[in-house]
Amino acid sequence: YRGHNLFWPNNSPSWFQSYMDLETRKEFILNYITKVLDYYKDEENILYWDVINESVEDDSTSDSIKLRTGKNNEFLGWDTYTEDIFTIAREHTKPNVKLFYNDYNAENNNGNIDGKTGAVYNYIKAMIDKNVPIDGVGLQMHISCNYYPNYSQLYELITKYQDIGVEVHVTEIDVSMENCETHEDQRKIYSDVFKACFDHVNCKVFTVWGAYDS
Repeated sequence: YRGHNLFWPNNSPSWFQSYMDLETRKEFILNYITKVLDYYKDEENILYWDVINESVEDDSTSDSIKLRTGKNNEFLGWDTYTEDIFTIAREHTKPNVKLFYNDYNAENNNGNIDGKTGAVYNYIKAMIDKNVPIDGVGLQMHISCNYYPNYSQLYELITKYQDIGVEVHVTEIDVSMENCETHEDQRKIYSDVFKACFDHVNCKVFTVWGAYDS
């Protein structure tokens, strides 16, 4: 099983956004994560945790990484939330449990390696260089026929993560029919992503998001 997710900076409840000062919010988040992980620590079927979800802004590039600070900037000023949250997650999980960062539009779609894909990669690499305990990256893979990675583009990206010691999972794949002319077009995208993942030793998990076409 996969635990999802411990911190989603752009999805805090409305009451939280105007409640407390920053230091108290930080303490609240870290305490919440600690309690959740301690509660499930002996659950042997949970092998992965998506620790942080979608913290990289959509307009980020490989040269300009922007991190989300909340719906109303409730986390503005907490510049080390990635380091702090992954560190405390490691302290409250068993060594065999792998810790992941999870995001969308980071799959080398249309070969745009220098867009958000490059931003997420460089963000993770920077954390690895600082010894932040990130074991893997989850590529959500919400795609369609006008926006997707082909086999070689995805395989290349998985290799880049392998080179820095980061495991890759496809965590939420769905291929919308909105921009596909036929179901055969949709099928081919599913097939190519599946093959790229399972042909690569560094892609360990492939999870389908829902069972619908729209």
